[in-house]
Amino acid sequence: MRNAITANLGLPLALALVLMSPHAAAMASNNVTVNCGTQHVVIKSDYAEGLPPLAKPTDFYLQNHGQTNECRLKSGDVVRVRFGFDYDAIHYSQTSWVSVWFDRRKWLSREAVEVKGSDEPRAESIDVGVDGVSVCTVKGPILIPAGEDPVEQKPECKLIEREGLPSQVDTKEEKSLDATERPILPPQILFGENSGLCWKMAAVDEDTFNVGVSVGRNLWLNYPEGQSYRIGAWSIQNGWEVDDAIDIDNSGTSRHVYHRSEPVNAWGSFDLFVVLDDAALIRLKQIGMTDDNLLKLAVAVWPLDWSKQTDRLSAQKNVGSLVTMLSLGGDASHGVDMPDQWMLIRPFPYKSQTFLLLSQNAPGGENNDLAFIVKPRSNGTFDEICAFKEQEFNF
Repeated sequence: MRNAITANLGLPLALALVLMSPHAAAMASNNVTVNCGTQHVVIKSDYAEGLPPLAKPTDFYLQNHGQTNECRLKSGDVVRVRFGFDYDAIHYSQTSWVSVWFDRRKWLSREAVEVKGSDEPRAESIDVGVDGVSVCTVKGPILIPAGEDPVEQKPECKLIEREGLPSQVDTKEEKSLDATERPILPPQILFGENSGLCWKMAAVDEDTFNVGVSVGRNLWLNYPEGQSYRIGAWSIQNGWEVDDAIDIDNSGTSRHVYHRSEPVNAWGSFDLFVVLDDAALIRLKQIGMTDDNLLKLAVAVWPLDWSKQTDRLSAQKNVGSLVTMLSLGGDASHGVDMPDQWMLIRPFPYKSQTFLLLSQNAPGGENNDLAFIVKPRSNGTFDEICAFKEQEFNF
């Protein structure tokens, strides 16, 4: 069996739950095994991070979104298994599934192996053979809260015979699985193909896991110089933190930049970047570093200024109705409106100039799979350099 591939997703999975299988009360288990002849591909709902072992064990755990493995039947047919999931950070729960291909013909698509509701069916075992695939299901989640006893269930099994396979191969699947690479798909460059910066940001390599930032579930972008600016911030204990002098708007003049994380509701906040010149900073220290004074004296306030708001105080109070327009095709005719209240802004240097990585984290937002690189200008606007879109795994 080939080694599986692993993606470092950095998910906040601090689950204080007892992991037990409803069909195996004697031993705690959260595994679902795809039996493939004498070999096994085991689906494990821990989502542990890290590299796969160098050895090729008989059993191998698929633990991360997009992780794939293959096993070969005695007939020589190749069975490919891929694991995926949707993670709900608010409720600390997930829905997981596997897809199975038989010689690149899709046999199972998104077969549930972990569910949320007690009445939802999930596969407890999947057995693949030359004649077909047998799927045995039970109802209820794998994760049983502490103190609750698992309910014994008799699995319901169905056989999908080989004759029921699609006649056409899945052309989205590669002929051979390169198990030496991690299952991270580079983002699609929507525009900026001629920019070296765009290609650097879209690169997927070892450094991505050390200095990258996640945009969407599986989109990783690189800071091209492996560093970011030190941005000032306000704290009750220390007041204003020391910041780097930054030519943040590419005007040739260094500014003071402060970052505020403004709460939107119990689950989220938006980025507010305030740009001050020396005179404004001196004046603020004289009259007081209040929110109102800060917004009034700032050279720029992002993203409020991008929404063409003349009254920043009102704009801050009504940020939920503001959007920043960004283009997908390099011109205004192909654009998306990114809500200011879910905007994420990350300044970084590149070739002695300043650029911003823009994305959003709106709950269920349709544009969460997009990211943009823009270059700020001294007049308060910006030039769009790159647009990226997350590529999805085939399931």
